[in-house]
Amino acid sequence: MDKLKKKIQEDLYGKTVKLNKDARLKAMKQFYAESLELDQMLSSFNGKSASPINFDKLDKFPLDEDVKLNDKVQVRKIESSLNKLVFQTRMCRHGEFGWHYHDDCQELTQVIYGCLFDSLSGRTFNEGESVTYKKSEKHIPIALKDSFLIVTFTK
Repeated sequence: MDKLKKKIQEDLYGKTVKLNKDARLKAMKQFYAESLELDQMLSSFNGKSASPINFDKLDKFPLDEDVKLNDKVQVRKIESSLNKLVFQTRMCRHGEFGWHYHDDCQELTQVIYGCLFDSLSGRTFNEGESVTYKKSEKHIPIALKDSFLIVTFTK
């Protein structure tokens, strides 16, 4: 009887180990897939990719956590709903997003302080001003001095 009990325990232990191993492998694959997706989005924000940065990709940013896009740009998603995302954006002088666009949402950028230059349109936006980028409108925002922005995306 003890041999049978021991065999059952060994079988259960082996099954548990396999289930845990499979679950860890699945979690690792999901983590790496999400990391790759975030890396691709960051490449788009930094002008290294011609793919659009769409609403669903933007919604993958964690809520209330700072994310460093590059050495001079940091964002924090502060609001998320089905049709609206709001980000706080800090840009150091000469910080930029690079060439990008959003083909499924509109972007409203409010300059809380600082100065923003869009090198594609040649327009400059100072403290208290805002700019709206329509769906698929390409833009390259560059901070002419340390800047703080509120950026809202709506479907």
